[in-house]
Parts: sequence; structure tokens; C-alpha cells
Amino acid sequence: PHFYFNTLNNLYALAISNNGKLPVALHQLSNIMQYVIVDCNQPKVLLSQEINFLQSYIALEKLRYEQDIIIEMKVTGEAANKTIIPLLLIQFVENAFKHGMKEKSERNWMKVNLLIDKEELLFNVQNSYYAASTIAGIGINSVKHILNLQYEGKYDIQMTHEDHRFSVTLKLNLS
Repeated sequence: PHFYFNTLNNLYALAISNNGKLPVALHQLSNIMQYVIVDCNQPKVLLSQEINFLQSYIALEKLRYEQDIIIEMKVTGEAANKTIIPLLLIQFVENAFKHGMKEKSERNWMKVNLLIDKEELLFNVQNSYYAASTIAGIGINSVKHILNLQYEGKYDIQMTHEDHRFSVTLKLNLS
């Protein structure tokens, strides 16, 4: 819900300024709501749907930041006919925004890379991180629990923090 309120405030600002980005942003919000409310009622969704959801989420979040801040998502490989637990990857992206982009600064950046190779997904999120230490919160622990239940023996997750960079890499066997 917090994300929706922030997004509605951003859309309101676009509407007041008669910004041409408003129609695209409204469409992205519509895609997100459709995915979360309707599509995620299945045990698994198409990986392409999860990717589209992440792309829409990132595009809406970008509205909150200056134009010169680096916020990127790159997808390589073929997602067709591959499935995944819904909303599995968003936690890592949300954390990158929450912790890596906490304070609006030109030093902040975030990159999401998703590589699909046959039946393997390699998902990496890197972001600026200037706190003294990292602590795995409830969200990350929840994702690890879901991975253990749904993908036992079929995943590997690594998190690193060094040189003001936080990185999480998830290797997931989709078969």
C-alpha cells in the first residue's frame, strides 16, 4: 500500500504539471495492479509477466528521482514458457530502492540484471549502499523461506556488501 500512495502522489504531480509522462505512468500502474490483484492468484506465473511487473515497478519508482541517477534493468535471454513463483523477485528490487536510494543523492544508483539461460535464471540486483552494516530483514528472510519451500535444492543466493555497493545474486533452476 505504501508504494501505491507514493505512486499516486507522483501521478498527481504529473497531472498538475500536465506532464506527458502521465499516460505511460498510469498504464504502468495499471499493469502492476493487474498483476498483483489478478495474475498472482496462481501458484506460478510466466516469467515474462514477472519481468514486465518489475519493469513497470522500476519505471514508476524512477519518477521519484532525478534524471541523472542511474536506475537500470537489463534482461537477457528468452523467458517464453518459463514459470516462477509470483512476486519472488520484487523484494530484492524494493530493498535496493529502500536502502540504496534512501537519501536522494547523486551518488545513488541501482542496476538489475536478469539472465535466462535454458532453465536457469540468474538474477542480480546491485545498488549504492552507504550504511555501516547490512542486516537481513524480514523481507529477505521471508524470500529465503519461500525459496526453501518452493525451490529446495534448486537455488543459490549470495549477498555481498563492499565498497559502498550492495549486491544480491539469485541463481534459480526454473525446471
